[in-house]
Amino acid sequence: MSNEKVSFTNVEVTAIPQVDQATGQSAIKVTLNPPTLIITEPNTIINYQLVDPTPAELRFTGIIVAPPNDQISPPAISTDGRNITLNDVNTVEGDFVVTFVFGDEGEAAPMLRGMPDVENRPKR
Repeated sequence: MSNEKVSFTNVEVTAIPQVDQATGQSAIKVTLNPPTLIITEPNTIINYQLVDPTPAELRFTGIIVAPPNDQISPPAISTDGRNITLNDVNTVEGDFVVTFVFGDEGEAAPMLRGMPDVENRPKR
């Protein structure tokens, strides 16, 4: 058994379906609390949870982390689709953009977001 410390970070996610006024296409406006994570500890578990006023029928169906990396694990999605969990080994400094994939009764919906959401800053 390893004696490594594991850190936990929780993020509240508000996801509101809307129509993009410029294109007329459906999209999801996402707000994160906190808006950006600065990860300093190794082996940090990041939990994202959908919270009110997110519609009850909206669910996580996946996640895309860019750029591709070996720092952040594939996601674990809860059975009810309201939580998604990642492990960030945080051994290399870098910034990552998280894009959630949402589903509503089986249909995926795009999301509006595109800023660094996770900043790895390993302690030296």
